[in-house]
Amino acid sequence: MRIDLNEVEKALQNLLAERRKHKGDVIEMEPVDYYYWAIDREELFNLYNDPTHLILGS
Repeated sequence: MRIDLNEVEKALQNLLAERRKHKGDVIEMEPVDYYYWAIDREELFNLYNDPTHLILGS
């Protein structure tokens, strides 16, 4: 597979232009703290057993 960066650049420019047209030049972001489970590396790709060493991250 090959990806032409010129095409990616055009796509991003089009997306940004549409965003600006509808919402302006500023993106408002609210502070958010998401939580997630981190799975021990040895258990991450073991499809036959449920993970037993989970760590909560944020």
